[in-house]
Amino acid sequence: KITKMSVKTRLDKLLTLFDQAQTHGSAHELSVDESSYNGDHRYVLNRLVYAKSDESVCKDMDLEDEFQTVLERWEQTETELKSRIADKDKQLASKDKQLADQQEQLAASIRLLKSLNLSDEEIASKLGISQTEVKRY
Repeated sequence: KITKMSVKTRLDKLLTLFDQAQTHGSAHELSVDESSYNGDHRYVLNRLVYAKSDESVCKDMDLEDEFQTVLERWEQTETELKSRIADKDKQLASKDKQLADQQEQLAASIRLLKSLNLSDEEIASKLGISQTEVKRY
């Protein structure tokens, strides 16, 4: 009879086949004591050994590794670019606010000088702007 505990124990034993602490040389190679596995576990181990010995499977695993590396680099680059864009957006927003503030100050100065009955020509001369700009406000 299979109990919940025996299933857990069997599963834990099977998972030791994939223990990364046993890697040696590359992430695709594990050092496993085959004599400590039997039954279903031995079958799984044999299938893994067979897959490792199949050249096309090895090539596929290498391609997957290469793809994973490229994908990770792409994701890192994308994150960096998004961060740069966000920084540039903040800078642009800050410059837009500065420009709006300067335009408001200019408008206030023009209104003040107009309230003192200065001509557009005099206002333009005092503020160093064109008469066309004075008329805009």
